[in-house]
Amino acid sequence: MFTYQKKANTSMNFSSPRSPISDTLQPIVDGINYASMASNITVNLPTIKITAFCSEIEEFHSFGERFENCIDKNERLSLIVKHGFLRGYLDGEEKRLVDGINVTADTYTTKKDIIKSKYGNKDKIIQTHLDYLENLTPIKNPSPSALNELYIECKRRLRALDALGENTQLYGRILAPKILRAFPHDICRNWVEYAKRENLAEGHITKLMKFLDEEVEGAVAANNIKGLIVSEYSIKSFLENFNVRSKPVTKGKKNHPFALSAKQPNIGLSTATL
Repeated sequence: MFTYQKKANTSMNFSSPRSPISDTLQPIVDGINYASMASNITVNLPTIKITAFCSEIEEFHSFGERFENCIDKNERLSLIVKHGFLRGYLDGEEKRLVDGINVTADTYTTKKDIIKSKYGNKDKIIQTHLDYLENLTPIKNPSPSALNELYIECKRRLRALDALGENTQLYGRILAPKILRAFPHDICRNWVEYAKRENLAEGHITKLMKFLDEEVEGAVAANNIKGLIVSEYSIKSFLENFNVRSKPVTKGKKNHPFALSAKQPNIGLSTATL
């Protein structure tokens, strides 16, 4: 097991200053004064959803960024309203941690600092992502959907490390074998052959994830094609069986007067009439 080495200036700050937004509209173009129209322009942006924070330390960075940009930096909201939002987005252990603090404007900063000191340690977040990737277990059900879920989770963790300022390529020699170990043997063998053919280091984490993306995408596509073929074959077999078992009825055909019908009762001689 390897341990992430702590760096300087790793604390997270909810209240980092905003960069000014410059107006790139031309004042007058083709006789139209865009500067006077800018204040009347409204754009319907998609709603940004902030998922409740549930004590998962590796999720705090994403939660903190969304809350900071949508709530904390919103100058139209009062401190007590921001405090109410913060309380509403907490769930689980962190909610109990600050449950005794009253929702007031004066205690808003205090509650933020308590939560940040508990879950906002950047070094701990990085180590949590590294521990997950290092302790991956081989997949038990190598179905295309399971392989896709595994790949997405590994990719998400690596992106989170990149977002935290880590150069994941430096961890390639350690993480690449751990990630490969979780995938089926055929995929591992294909990667080794591919790396030798392309003269790549087996620990090249960027190339490895691109390779796994193609392998998983191919498995999903093949499974979809196979399922479509099986479905079409099943329908065809059903129709063929239906046609074989169904006998056409010929209209206007009369039975021979001396022909016996399966539905007619057997006619026997009665001894009483003899």
